[in-house]
Order: sequence, then C-alpha cells, then structure tokens
Amino acid sequence: MIDVQTHYVPTKAARLLHDIEVDGISRTLELDSPMCTLDARLRAMDDAGVNVSVLSMAPIGVVADEQRRRDICRAANDGLLEACAAHPNRFVMAAALPLPDPSAAHAELARISGEAALRAVQIVAQTTGYRPDHGFDEVFSLAANQRLPILLHPAAGVADLSPAFDDYGLASGMHAMVSHALVAARMIQSGLLDRVPDLELILTHLGGILPFLIDRLDSRHAGPTRHPPSHYLRTRVHLDNCGYPAGPALRLAIDTVGVERLLIGSDWPSRPIAAALNAVRGAGLSEREESAIMRDNASRWFDPAVPRAQYSRVG
Repeated sequence: MIDVQTHYVPTKAARLLHDIEVDGISRTLELDSPMCTLDARLRAMDDAGVNVSVLSMAPIGVVADEQRRRDICRAANDGLLEACAAHPNRFVMAAALPLPDPSAAHAELARISGEAALRAVQIVAQTTGYRPDHGFDEVFSLAANQRLPILLHPAAGVADLSPAFDDYGLASGMHAMVSHALVAARMIQSGLLDRVPDLELILTHLGGILPFLIDRLDSRHAGPTRHPPSHYLRTRVHLDNCGYPAGPALRLAIDTVGVERLLIGSDWPSRPIAAALNAVRGAGLSEREESAIMRDNASRWFDPAVPRAQYSRVG
C-alpha cells in the first residue's frame, strides 16, 4: 500500500521554525514529536500494512521573511531526502518550495530535481498570500518536465477567506475545504493545464468541495480553457481520501472521477493511517478497486523501485 499524504518536519527545518509566526500562527514544533521523527512513523506504517509513504513538509503557509523562507525549504528538502536515503524502500518525498517567490521556488526545485527520491511537488493552497494559477508557470513546467505531479494541500490552520470561519471549528472543518477547492478550480479554469500540458494535480482531502460543484462549474465557467472543468478533473487530477470515512462524500468522488483517480492519504501524524484505509474497505468496492486505490494508482509515481524516467505521461 502507498500513502500519498504524510507530513514530516526534519530537525533543522523545525529549529528554523522555532518562535516565528507563519500566517499569524506560531509553528513551533517539539523535536521529539511524531511530526519530527521517523521511528513512530515506521511503526505506524508497519501496523497498518503500508509499504511506502510520501513524505511532505507540514503545510505551514507563508513565512514572511524571504531568507528564512528559503532556508526553511532548503533544510526541509535536505532532511526529507536524508530520510528517504535512510529508508529507500519505505519513503519518497514531495518538495517544499519557498512560495510566494516564483524565482526562488524554481531555483529550489531545480536544485533537487535530479534526486531519485523526489516524486512530487507540494503546493500549499493559499487564496490571499499568493495564487498558484498566476505567475508560476515556469515552476510548473519544470515539475512537469521532471514528471513530478503537484500535491495541493490546504494551509494548516489558516482561514484567510473570511473571519466568519474563525469560530466553531469552521477553519478546519469548512474553510480548508472551500479554499482548497477554490485554488484547485482557479488552477484548472485559468488554463494552466493547457499551458503546461504534461502537468498533473493530486488534490488532497478529496479536493475539498470541488467534486460536488463540478457540474455547476461546467455550466458557469468563463476561463480560457479548451475544455470544461470536468474534463481536467477526470483526466489530469487525482484525489486522496484523507479526512473522509466511507460515506456520501467518498462515493461522490468515486462517481465523479472514477476509482482509477483515487489515492490513499492519511495525513499522518495528524490522523491515524487506519482511518484512510478503513474508509476504502468500507466503501463496498471490489477487491480490484480497493487495490487500485490503495496501491496501483499511486505506484505510477511513488513506487521507489521505478525510476521517474519510466513513469508514464499524462493519463
């Protein structure tokens, strides 16, 4: 099994985050916490039967200081690569980029682009700090040329659309899913996937509310795309199932994009790995469909035994 969404903050990156605020939130981490260590992660993988985890930096959002931002991403990527080198059959990684600076992001991705363990690029979905649909084509072109999908993840704890999301747990329960879908929709409807024809997106958390809204987006879209939004959702996008049990939302995602575009994403250590696996096991799928979601679909990018050069292109 392959878990495409797990978060790891290497020690040097965690130290650089100490006592600073990101998007107005303190991101200080305990260095012995599961977020910053590997032993508990490997035990959790073994207990759940997960063979490979995709490691990505915690989705912290925008660091105001430009140099600190570059230093954190460099330290994070170096630490992620070290973890993959220590456990080459268990871990691959998604790059962290010093957004919102496109030139710095391109330089950091180019620096590590030759690393075999690099298998994706994480973009934190922001609606006010920056907009990934504008000004980042060179970054996305580099990713596509390297056969690296974009792993789009909501910004942790940030409710930047409206203060109305600040109460009652709505920042995580609703805002994260709304803003995530908004950023994904802008990327799709801006024509980005036409401008960069080999680029593919992996949307965490079932793409937020995007599958639910896709028919309405088709009927209302006015972007410069060659096809309606649903075309890209069904041909250029994969979804992970993090945060959703077996139920209507998961079924809607399957009905909208197909089993072949669903992936396992646990969000470990924030959530138990078993929750993502049990959701698939409880969805009434065939053995073949379960295998596709739990392993086969993700192996296209994230099988450590398969070099990136052998990956198929868009499909």
